[in-house]
Amino acid sequence: MRLSLSLLLLLVTLPLQAAQLDANRAVAPVAGKSVQDPMRPPAFALQKYRQEKQKQTAAGSRKSAPKQEPLRLHSILFSSLRRRAIINDRLLAVGDRLDGAKLIAIERDRVRLSRQGRKIVLKLGTDRLEMKKTRTR
Repeated sequence: MRLSLSLLLLLVTLPLQAAQLDANRAVAPVAGKSVQDPMRPPAFALQKYRQEKQKQTAAGSRKSAPKQEPLRLHSILFSSLRRRAIINDRLLAVGDRLDGAKLIAIERDRVRLSRQGRKIVLKLGTDRLEMKKTRTR
């Protein structure tokens, strides 16, 4: 009876001990002995992984903003009831935004956008882009 009680106590406390496993050491005390987690990578591999991660984080913070896709005017839908423009395969109305640019006017043969204080004019039939730096209020 005494032996079965000890065995029961050991079976109850063993999962609790395993739950208190120290993540940094990855060593769990089992019946008075320390057992290394067999799935844990060696210390030198963990150190190399952490160094690479720090380098990637530092390099990522120094990168500039990703380049934006050039704006291309595909078509203009112009009527007395509505005006729409298809730019970069998206249907837009006046006031809509695309890649940080706001569509401010739609005319019969061109559209006008504003991005970061610059006026952008896209004309139908050309792949040329006109930009003028203006002050935005």
